[in-house]
Amino acid sequence: MRRATMYHCVAGKEDLLAELLESTVTPSPASARRLLTAGDTAAEDRLRGLCRSDAALLCGGPCNLGALYVLPGVRAERFADFHRVRRPRQLRRCGSWA
Repeated sequence: MRRATMYHCVAGKEDLLAELLESTVTPSPASARRLLTAGDTAAEDRLRGLCRSDAALLCGGPCNLGALYVLPGVRAERFADFHRVRRPRQLRRCGSWA
C-alpha cells in the first residue's frame, strides 16, 4: 500500500497506531463474555480458549502487533482508549485488582 493511499484512510501515524492497538484488545472482552456464558464447558477449558484466542489475535497476522505495546509513544493520552480496555486484563493476569 502506498503512503498516499494509507493516509486517505487515517489522519496520521498516531491514528493508524491507535487503530492497530485497539484492534488487539477490543475482541478479547467479547470473547471473554462469550466464554463466561458457556456454562457447559469447564472453566479451565474456557480459560484455554481465551488464551488461544488472544494468542491467535496477536500472532496470527504477518506482523507482531504485540510489539507495539512497548513503544514509548503508546503511553501518550492519545491512546487512552487502548489502555482503558487493556488495563483490567493486565491486573487480572497479575493477580491484583488494585
